[in-house]
Amino acid sequence: AFTFYSDYPDFFDDAEIKLLDELAMDISFAMEYAEKEAGRKRADKALHESEHKFRETIKYLDEGYYSCMMDGIVLGHNEAFNRILGLDISEDMKGLKLPDFWLNPDDRKVYLQELMTSGFITNFVINAKTIGGEKVVVMVNSHLVKDERGEPVRIEGTFTDFTRLKLIEEALKESETKYRTC
Repeated sequence: AFTFYSDYPDFFDDAEIKLLDELAMDISFAMEYAEKEAGRKRADKALHESEHKFRETIKYLDEGYYSCMMDGIVLGHNEAFNRILGLDISEDMKGLKLPDFWLNPDDRKVYLQELMTSGFITNFVINAKTIGGEKVVVMVNSHLVKDERGEPVRIEGTFTDFTRLKLIEEALKESETKYRTC
């Protein structure tokens, strides 16, 4: 607030008072705008920091993260995605075709059917292969991302390399079979 004072009565005439009122309103507006702008800048900075933290979390996640179009073309991924599929972790694999990594294309049909029916999948086991052709078993959790009309536009999810656990499970089953036949 601004206060103008004079020791002399009627020192300011009506035109000056009107001008001072307008000036006070302009200054008030400018100060309010500056406050809002400062708040917007703080919010922008917080948003950028949050986005950076989220990207870093996804990047260094131990689980493979992916986002792909409905046909399986990769839109985004993290380093674990590359590591699990035998790719150079520093390479950007956008455009890669995920269906090429399924050992059995019919399994992908089952996966997509379940995904389209429920909108998400939890702990779906996939027999896949690395870029070098080596078998890898992954456990997938994924969901559909839909547009404003409710139409699916992409799939996002994570997967864990389940190969070692699957091999242990198979060895245990084999051992149990041998033990029971003895």
